[in-house]
Amino acid sequence: MSKDKLTFKKAFKELEEIANSFDEEDLDLENSIDKFERASFLSQICKEKLNEIENKVHIINKQFQQDE
Repeated sequence: MSKDKLTFKKAFKELEEIANSFDEEDLDLENSIDKFERASFLSQICKEKLNEIENKVHIINKQFQQDE
């Protein structure tokens, strides 16, 4: 799935699933590194999406304060 089509919710859910798999499964080294790489990618997407929302909230707050 491309970075643009991955929503925060989907990325976070998959990230949780990967984290749980590290706790529950006995993963081999190759599989572990693949999951770690995917988790890093998903984590970056979540950060970017959160930053976008944070910026939008700041813009809305500024507009609201100007309207007062």
